[in-house]
Amino acid sequence: MSRSGLHTETLGSGVDVVLVHGWAMHSGIWGEFAECLAERYRVTLVDLPGHGRSAMIEDYRLEVLVDALAEVVSGPAHWLGWSLGASIVLALAGRQPERVRRLALMAGNPRFWGDSDWPGVERSRLEAFATDMLGNYRQTLSRFLGLQTFGLDDSRRVLDDLKQRMEAGPQPHPEALRKGLEILMNADLRSHLNELKHPLTLVLGGRDRLVPAELAEAVQSHSPRVPVHLLPRAAHLPFITEADACLRLLADFWG
Repeated sequence: MSRSGLHTETLGSGVDVVLVHGWAMHSGIWGEFAECLAERYRVTLVDLPGHGRSAMIEDYRLEVLVDALAEVVSGPAHWLGWSLGASIVLALAGRQPERVRRLALMAGNPRFWGDSDWPGVERSRLEAFATDMLGNYRQTLSRFLGLQTFGLDDSRRVLDDLKQRMEAGPQPHPEALRKGLEILMNADLRSHLNELKHPLTLVLGGRDRLVPAELAEAVQSHSPRVPVHLLPRAAHLPFITEADACLRLLADFWG
């Protein structure tokens, strides 16, 4: 348990790396990927509030999550955020820059919702998820898991793996799920791509149904200095389906 009250687990030794999971998940989702990173780094796994073994909090604003995460390590660290976690660590780098060495965003979007000017998930889909959460959040979660693996050649196997990882930890708090969707529907962090002084990289999946591959071109047009790595065969779970490629990219980036 960290000073912030968030549940954490630390593996390995070396330069600090913090892994931040996505919406509806918990830190156990990283599995063997975290163990491989721990052969080279001191890896801290963290459960967001209302997820895994971290208690729910009443004030679930993005800046509150950022301030809590900043307390999980004592000094600057490399950060890896996946999906919703990517939005959170990008906001952290802007609000708590002294806590960041280098920043990696995996299957994340600085503005998760899309329109004619920016690729992303349709707001209507996110709003439907939020509405459905009130009726049957377990069914909504099941649909969300399916979206993460859709389009993969071995989607059934990956989906079963994902479900096992998720079910290995406590179920997320329904209000944390609703608040997390609100962050995805409202946060626009595109300006951070140009304003941050930290080295930053994006890892995207060519078959991702939640963070479209078109984002690679949009980011490079908006922020030419930010390198984007598009893994053609990956969907929303590159660290599971393309683990070796992701590990190589991160080792080259973090050193």
